[in-house]
Order: sequence, then C-alpha cells, then structure tokens
Amino acid sequence: MKPKEAVMSRREVMRREVEPEGKLRLCALYLGDNGRCFCGQLKCAGMTAWSTGYTLSGQRVHRITNKDMAALAPAEFRCETCGYPFEVSPEAQARA
Repeated sequence: MKPKEAVMSRREVMRREVEPEGKLRLCALYLGDNGRCFCGQLKCAGMTAWSTGYTLSGQRVHRITNKDMAALAPAEFRCETCGYPFEVSPEAQARA
C-alpha cells in the first residue's frame, strides 16, 4: 500500500506545510528583478523574498498571473529550483 503522501497532489502537500509569516503564496510562481522564476516555497524563493515580498536588491517580486500567461502564450514558466510548473486556475480554464 502506498504511503498517504505519495497519493496526494503536490498542491495538497504544500498546503499542509506550515510556514508562518511568509508573504508569498506556496502554489504560485514569481519573477524576481533579474528574471529568475521561483515558487513561493522558502527553499526556492530565498529568505528575503519569502518573508518580505522583495528581492535582496529591494525590488518587489512579481506574481505570474493568468493574464501574464495569455500575453506570453508560447512561454512555459517553471520554478528554477524545484521545477514546479505554472498552473492555470480552474476559473480561467472555464472562461476560455
């Protein structure tokens, strides 16, 4: 029998992780000022971006939205650290 963690989706596992005081959403992708793409996990975003929403250079991180993906249609965004892909929200899929 598979362990419970193995049958859960990544999103469910990430929601169960407790990371107090973080400014970033765990299941979202962000762009830093240098073009680096990262998710909202502490290990991927880094302590400064995760806890403040700003990079080390003081620039605000930009959350990638469905509107951004529509403008950059052929591009595919993934976290550069863990490989987490951008997922279009169910609401946006219903509208399309």
